[in-house]
Amino acid sequence: LGLCFQLTMSEPSSHHQLDFEDDDYDDSFENTDLIDQALLQPNIKAQTPHAAAAAHQSSSSSAAAAPSSQQSLPRLSTSSLNPAHLLNQYNASHSSAPWTLAFYQPYFNVTTRQVLQRILRAFMGPLKWDFFSVLKCESDTSDLELDVETPNESEASPSASQKSHADLWGPFWITFATALVLIIASNTIDLMNYANLDDAKETWTNDFTTVTLGIGVLYSYGFVMALLLWMFTKFLEVRLSLLDTMCLYGYSNAVAIPFYALCIAFSSIDLVRWFCVGVAFVWSALFLCVNTAMKLNTELRGTFRVYIAPIVGVMFAAHMCMGFFVKLYFLW
Repeated sequence: LGLCFQLTMSEPSSHHQLDFEDDDYDDSFENTDLIDQALLQPNIKAQTPHAAAAAHQSSSSSAAAAPSSQQSLPRLSTSSLNPAHLLNQYNASHSSAPWTLAFYQPYFNVTTRQVLQRILRAFMGPLKWDFFSVLKCESDTSDLELDVETPNESEASPSASQKSHADLWGPFWITFATALVLIIASNTIDLMNYANLDDAKETWTNDFTTVTLGIGVLYSYGFVMALLLWMFTKFLEVRLSLLDTMCLYGYSNAVAIPFYALCIAFSSIDLVRWFCVGVAFVWSALFLCVNTAMKLNTELRGTFRVYIAPIVGVMFAAHMCMGFFVKLYFLW
């Protein structure tokens, strides 16, 4: 596409420079006839020295015309032929609306390395409190990056590396996986409780209401708490976006997945289920509270730091209430 555009927009004179002279064409055709005659009639002696000299002169003239034709070709920049550059120009000219999928595409543009790194930070809990710093670090995405950055652009925007690269891919699918494992654990425990009954009168069936309830509760809790945290930080003028808080709560659900799996393995022991749920929610609550407290401590100054303890306390209490609800309703 870039080649066709450059050729069509070039000046007409450049096309005339590509044509050979008429005399060159005539000489080359004459020499071609002489060569054909020599090949078809081997008994005929070689042509006169004058014909040989003419053939040599025509070949040298055609060889000299070739570089001149190459020099007259328009120069094409590599950026104009880059498919990523053309795609960025198309996307810039066609703005996406909020009701289209293209509007949400940048929020799901994340690599496997970034997702694994953020999941690892969630499992490390209070041992690492740099989750928001990890969101600002770009991993090696050269194979997926669409923007071709020039040296001038990088010098003009030195704060580009400080931009948050939070995503919705991890929170969406991690929350869905957590709800799926929780639903399986709930039905497995229900089946084991039914098997332990001596006078069971009815046949056991799967409770599909836990599917919609489990997914709805986990997604609603994560979104509401992220929204409240973003509102408080907005009031305190903390540089924290709604996408950052949703990413924080979304990745915190990854801690509960292995503990819910242990509840499936030990579905007949209620004490183990209490232990698993308690450890999962306490560890994820520490991950939420420590990272939030460190972010607020860095951003807030003076008397505004007195709001850190109440915000973190509410987050911890709400997470513990969520843990009790999950245990008493799903994993009883």
